[in-house]
Amino acid sequence: MTPKLINLTICVALIQFISSCAAPLAEQCRQLKVATDMTTESYYAHERETNSEKKDELLLQSFREKAKILKNLSLSDSHLKGIQEKLIKFNEDFANRDSYVGLDTRRSRASVMELSRLVNDYSTIYDDLKNYCQK
Repeated sequence: MTPKLINLTICVALIQFISSCAAPLAEQCRQLKVATDMTTESYYAHERETNSEKKDELLLQSFREKAKILKNLSLSDSHLKGIQEKLIKFNEDFANRDSYVGLDTRRSRASVMELSRLVNDYSTIYDDLKNYCQK
């Protein structure tokens, strides 16, 4: 083999190796983003319900289901696993809050502050996911 052919072979092998490593990360990012988007959609999915207690229960149930979906993702990237765990905790925390019953008009100031904190936490987690997966 000539030196140029050896160099070309090495370059092709490196490109194949790099692309094979990048594909799983991109796929893991896609899976986590899809599950996360489902979580976001679940917040708005029950807006047509007129009974506020039923609406709240449907919302909380959807967050429980999304936590289960997130748990079932098989991710190998350690950073994405950390984001996955945070998203699971967010969904479980949101779904297990007793004070969300009667969200529309009977919220206490503490509940509103807690909801605001959860929304900020979610935003931080989602920004981390978005920034990490842009690499």
